[in-house]
Amino acid sequence: MRVMRGFFAPPEFCDCELGVRYSQRIERQREEFIHKDRLERYTYACKLFTTALVPPLPEGHTLESWPVAFEKPPAAQDEEYLEIIAEREKVRNAAINFMRAIEEPELVKKKGLCIQGYPGVGKTGLALGVAAFLPQADYYMLCLNAPALLTLIQRSEQEEQMVYTLRNAHIVLLDDLGDPESMDLAPYTVRRILTDVFEARYNASLPTIVTTGLDNEQLREQFSDSVFSIMEGLCYFYELPGINFRKE
Repeated sequence: MRVMRGFFAPPEFCDCELGVRYSQRIERQREEFIHKDRLERYTYACKLFTTALVPPLPEGHTLESWPVAFEKPPAAQDEEYLEIIAEREKVRNAAINFMRAIEEPELVKKKGLCIQGYPGVGKTGLALGVAAFLPQADYYMLCLNAPALLTLIQRSEQEEQMVYTLRNAHIVLLDDLGDPESMDLAPYTVRRILTDVFEARYNASLPTIVTTGLDNEQLREQFSDSVFSIMEGLCYFYELPGINFRKE
């Protein structure tokens, strides 16, 4: 029985002592192969997209240490402040659930996350907190800066291989998608790439995280109703409120 690319195992084992030991050995080999295959694919993808990779979180920064709360601004009302904290907790819980769902093989449909919000509220930090945890569970997230990635693909002679890798990478983060300062429709090549990648990942139910400074209407205007529709099928949408932590 073919389990994965390059790994074969018999469909059934004898229930005698020898068969049980053989079954256990095959299972260990299967797990080792899966781990090696995931790592090799991730390493290759990182080399392919080197200039678009998002730097990892500084040591000590984790999903648990991601700032849900912050000092209340003097002008903020208590009720408004508590609502913001509750919403930030809700989005972090969504990230935790996303992380847990990856490890649940019985979940056939594994929708991703689209985290929206102003610059500095912690969108990237939250997504990278998930990425930092995943290797502990033997998974890897390909973390890419969306503007740098789209520029790289359009200028590269390896466009076909890059798009293929994005379509099939097990877990992908596209960080900072879109330009909040632009009112223009993105170029056709950008929309074509996003359609190709998002549609393939939706059809294969591959875990995907997108962070963006655009609201839903801006996403539609900048990338078309078609691209936004695919994103709605691919991701749960969450608006992340807060302050600009970069100014602290």
